[in-house]
Amino acid sequence: MVKLLYRLIIIFPLAILGTGMAVDLIYGEPLTAGELLLAVLFAAFLPIISRVGSQFRVIAIGGVLIVSAAVLFVTMRFGSADSKEAIIRAFIIIGISIGMSAVGFIVVKSRGVKITVALALLVFLIVTTLLGYLTTKIEMALCVVYIITVAFEESQRHFRRGETFDREKFVVFTWPFALAFFLIILLFKAPNKPYDWAIFVKMYERTKAITIEIKEKVFSRHSEDYDSAMLGFSGDGRIAGEVGGKGEEILKIVTSKRKNETIYLTGKIFANFDGHEWTSIPAYVEGERVIDSMMALSAALMYGEKSSNDYIRPENIDITFLPFSSKYMFAPSKYISLSDGFHAIDYSEQDGAIFFDKTQIINAQYKIVGLSVNYNPTAMNMITSGTYKVDEEAWDKMISAYRLYNFSDISFETAEGYADYVKAHYLSPVNVSGEVAETLKAIEEAGNTDYDRLKLLESAFKSMTYTNTPGKLPGKVTDAESFLDYFLTESQKGYCVHYATAFCLMARAMGYPSRYVQGYQVPVTDSSDTRVDTSMAHAWPEVWLDGIGWVIFEPTPGRYTAGAGWATKAELAADAEGRSNSPQQDEYSYDNSETVIEFDKENIVEEEEKTPINWYIFAIPVAAFLLFAILFIVIEVLISRRRFRKASTDEKADILCVRIMNMLLFCGKKPMPGETLSEFGKRLQSEGVEYGPGFIPCYERLLYSDRGVDADSLAEIVKSEEAVARLLRETRKWLYPFYRLRSLYKK
Repeated sequence: MVKLLYRLIIIFPLAILGTGMAVDLIYGEPLTAGELLLAVLFAAFLPIISRVGSQFRVIAIGGVLIVSAAVLFVTMRFGSADSKEAIIRAFIIIGISIGMSAVGFIVVKSRGVKITVALALLVFLIVTTLLGYLTTKIEMALCVVYIITVAFEESQRHFRRGETFDREKFVVFTWPFALAFFLIILLFKAPNKPYDWAIFVKMYERTKAITIEIKEKVFSRHSEDYDSAMLGFSGDGRIAGEVGGKGEEILKIVTSKRKNETIYLTGKIFANFDGHEWTSIPAYVEGERVIDSMMALSAALMYGEKSSNDYIRPENIDITFLPFSSKYMFAPSKYISLSDGFHAIDYSEQDGAIFFDKTQIINAQYKIVGLSVNYNPTAMNMITSGTYKVDEEAWDKMISAYRLYNFSDISFETAEGYADYVKAHYLSPVNVSGEVAETLKAIEEAGNTDYDRLKLLESAFKSMTYTNTPGKLPGKVTDAESFLDYFLTESQKGYCVHYATAFCLMARAMGYPSRYVQGYQVPVTDSSDTRVDTSMAHAWPEVWLDGIGWVIFEPTPGRYTAGAGWATKAELAADAEGRSNSPQQDEYSYDNSETVIEFDKENIVEEEEKTPINWYIFAIPVAAFLLFAILFIVIEVLISRRRFRKASTDEKADILCVRIMNMLLFCGKKPMPGETLSEFGKRLQSEGVEYGPGFIPCYERLLYSDRGVDADSLAEIVKSEEAVARLLRETRKWLYPFYRLRSLYKK
């Protein structure tokens, strides 16, 4: 028993820790409570069956295989797509748990490996603590338990050098102290933020900056982001089961925007969605975001006459890299200038992202002249009304008015071609189910203009739930339509990726070209020093509206665009004369509170509640295991009976004597250390235990002499077995039926 407990103490934490990390690596999310229980059971499977008899080992292994096969059959035959995916994941977890348990046996056998693993886990804890990497409490607790256990064992080796001691027994009896640490870590609430470790962090940042600079200058690996993990967004369009991480500062911003306004810094743009992942398409031409900006400026000049600032106004943004490196250029969706302060910056567009010509490192700086769009509905409805149409004359006027001579090679025909390209590539057909179609119909009927309808669509998500851990998309989500059905009518929870995706797809279903964008949403805290950290990574939709181009919307609950609109000069003048109820300040917040459109979840919930649970999904695996166990026991008994009949008299007597000793052991009667069988028999008699007089002499003769037993002696042994069986029935009633079943072989 001590050896088994020792193996479990060493193997168990490593197996659970390894399984959790492997699942997190494969699926991008931690083990659920049920999966953790599954991992616990199978992590202990190998250590336990290695210490039991062959018969129990066969039942355990065979039972697991039979139940697994039955579960797999039932799921594949009767289960839904979700259940199939869950079962496959469960089998993967089982396989990983058993594999990690097998690796644990190697650790148990080798002292060097055991110590190396403990040191590796100690380094892991130090690094994750100092750098604030995301780890779960149970991972931390398992690491601590293993390290303390190995430390206890090695300390005794050191202090008892030259002595003989049972190290396995020592570990087993001291392990409750390690278990106490485990429980303390789990029970105590973790702080919202890790300890600052300011001195060590500064040392780390400086070392990191030097390392990056050396790599950049010595190795010249310009095509690689050395610190892409710090970007905060993945650069791909997959919808993961959860997001999280420490908000590590990566950029410093100086801007002409006012405090509490918001800057959207675009990182990458996507066009196509397959149900699980967004993908990008090649750019129309180099500098298509500048084309979008120039089209918006042309319209603003036409509608604003002498005051184009009613619709768009320039914003200066200076960006400085903090200790990280990247080739991504983060800039507003609309901009007209990129420079280092003196010269234009060389960049390229690739798959929806803008890249510098070489990797930028700490202290790298660039300046942007971005464009802020006025989201005041009066301004938006005017500029998208189609009253005026931008032509070549307006295009040339815009270039002259804003002195965009660097872009004079971009012709009006190129701009028109880009508008056609957008409508051809960002308006892929999206089929919607009846319930979603009804919501879209209600939005279209309630809104008077394109912008009104899109703002109503934006607000329809506000009653839903924001969470960083919505879980993976189920297997039934295979395309855009099934994603909308699941997200809008069943789940109704997620993070920015889910909401931006749903908005894009529904906007397309309404006939508006839209795209999915990843980057950063940055609230301006100080115009002279605003820090961008990785927690600000965000995804949002942009919709193409003729006249203004790409327009940002914010459907994610809890997110908003502060200071995104301002009163036009006409509104301010009207307000000054008391002839309007326009805003009194130079800022506007869109309000559609009178019209509330939400996605209905009731029908789906009721349908789920009425769905019966198929009893055979549970019954078939259980029945398969019981049938296997019964068949195994019956076959084993029949084989034993056959062997017993063919055995010699001495062999039969030996089998019965061993059975009698085992039954006495179960009754709490066993020889004392140094006690002979004769002395043991006398002690049983003094205690009033009836075991039959012929058993002890016959067993001694079998063990210590060459003389065998005759038929009469065998009959005495049988009587002793029956007497001890009665004692077993009186003291251990639950064991007696198993004895009777196994006793069939002597008949």
